[in-house]
Amino acid sequence: MVILKPASSEESAQFYEIFVSAYSNDAVAGRLYRRGEEAIAHARNSIAKYSSQEAVPNVMLAISVEGVEGPVGFIWYAVAPRDGGSSTFVLQLFIKPAYRRRGYAKEALLALEGLAISLGHLSIGLSVFHHNSGARELYASVGFQCYRDDGLSMMMDKPIACQDTQQYRGPWS
Repeated sequence: MVILKPASSEESAQFYEIFVSAYSNDAVAGRLYRRGEEAIAHARNSIAKYSSQEAVPNVMLAISVEGVEGPVGFIWYAVAPRDGGSSTFVLQLFIKPAYRRRGYAKEALLALEGLAISLGHLSIGLSVFHHNSGARELYASVGFQCYRDDGLSMMMDKPIACQDTQQYRGPWS
């Protein structure tokens, strides 16, 4: 069973370095950027923007598992205003390679959903690179639906507190 807890300053710093590397590799593989340097600059700008807390409130959570020393991964999310309420937006979900394919990412998403519900959020959203079929399958397996696909990335959303989910088309419809 995974446990989400606020990441320490040291854990956050470790994650930011992982994020820069993982994001830039994915962005180049997904043809969002042609050169790694551009992707790295974008990743570092994202960290500066979101970690300042001024633009958008955000939280870095360490994903821990009983019996394992240190976090097995991280989930970084922002709180965004939506329809007079708030929505959770996953900026990054990362499981360390040694701990992948054990269900930890799925458990972390479900735990985050419980947290978002407890905070009164209306939905959880995220963006995933189109070429990352494993992540797309994971998100669909826990109820995320694509509402925008530009061929490079997909915007996915999961309503969690919406009365009429049949009419729900995503947070920016």
